[in-house]
Amino acid sequence: MHYRCAVPTPTPAIDALAADSVVFDRAYSTAPWTYVAFTSIHSGLTPWGHGVIYPDDGIPRNASALAPLLRDYGYNTAVVGRNDLLTGSAIGRSLPMAFSDTTFYPRYLRPGTRAQLFLDARYPSVLGLHATTEQLSQYGSTWIRNHKDSPFLLWLHFFDPHHPYDLRTDFPPAFDPPPNVKKYTGSLLDRELHRGRRWPGIREWARALYQSEVQAVDAAIGTFLTTLKQEGIYDRAIIVFTSDHGEEFAEHNEYGHLRTLYNESVRVPLFVKLPSSTVKSRQPQPVSTVAIAPTVFDLAGIPYDDRGFSGEPLRTVWEAPASQLTPPAFITGAATAEPAGAVVWENYKLISWQHFDHVELYDEESDPYEQYNLANRLPEQVAIGRALLADHAAKEAERAVVRGIKTSEKVPLTAEEERILRSLGY
Repeated sequence: MHYRCAVPTPTPAIDALAADSVVFDRAYSTAPWTYVAFTSIHSGLTPWGHGVIYPDDGIPRNASALAPLLRDYGYNTAVVGRNDLLTGSAIGRSLPMAFSDTTFYPRYLRPGTRAQLFLDARYPSVLGLHATTEQLSQYGSTWIRNHKDSPFLLWLHFFDPHHPYDLRTDFPPAFDPPPNVKKYTGSLLDRELHRGRRWPGIREWARALYQSEVQAVDAAIGTFLTTLKQEGIYDRAIIVFTSDHGEEFAEHNEYGHLRTLYNESVRVPLFVKLPSSTVKSRQPQPVSTVAIAPTVFDLAGIPYDDRGFSGEPLRTVWEAPASQLTPPAFITGAATAEPAGAVVWENYKLISWQHFDHVELYDEESDPYEQYNLANRLPEQVAIGRALLADHAAKEAERAVVRGIKTSEKVPLTAEEERILRSLGY
């Protein structure tokens, strides 16, 4: 979910879950887009370790760890979700397929006929190839009811809020934009934004549509959490809530995500609800979503070789004094012609652009929206950030060896995958 909104969006279900959880106020994704970020969550490695950075990077064998390791210890593993990049037929095919039970959309008919394509476009519910946010919540609830009596890992994945932003009539935007702007929604709005349109109100309209999608997902999460409570699972469950990336609304002259490493793209929510809500707190230290897999293993009592994982269990954060420094958070994967890496440590964030030897340094405490580049004023902090990035790259190579992960191989994109990427604004 997006880090900064002009007007706070009502999210009662998510807020209630946060109130029962350890909330990490400075959580960072490892990348500004889905394919790379979720590979990190499921592998427990940053992109320097698993090697997935660009759309045609294949996910290496042995990368997925979260579901396979829990399955080896007797857990029923399932995924319910929707995401064009993570379907079994698209780029991220190996992530949902690592789960024993998969209910993931969209689905594809092979071979697809013209009649099927026409029917799907005009009457999408007939073929059952798609699922709404509300349906995903229902499917997840049904799965819980059918599998509540044995240990399980369920990954419930919602696609929204995500560009292109569609108009939700059940959660209407908070205001009416100028008439010439109101007609733009979905892919049409996305196209105009990326053309650099600067019509009065168009950015605010895009943000309002995004916030409507946030509210819709919050309602769906509320339905699912109600099921957990009704089935007697909520209190004893470990629940991790997070996102793979945020969305940009021209804070740094970009829309959507993927192309930059600024906070609007990579700073994400992260909550961990413990059984019986035994610990509830807010943590101000920077942490990374790469720590999710080790955290789940730690809390579930599943042994694992920590030499092959980038992050430490988040328990080390909420059990440590607030003054204790946490490991840096590392970010890369902006799919542009100019490779970049970023590191967050203490109150600083360094973004290093590879080819032009350009760096940006921000004080995250005094400048969370990253408007003032301090690189020329604080060369000693720039040197620290660069050293952290270089050291991390070397250590990730060692972790990949421990895990038996070889360098990611290029996998040429199919025509269908290229269409999916274009439709999502990539």
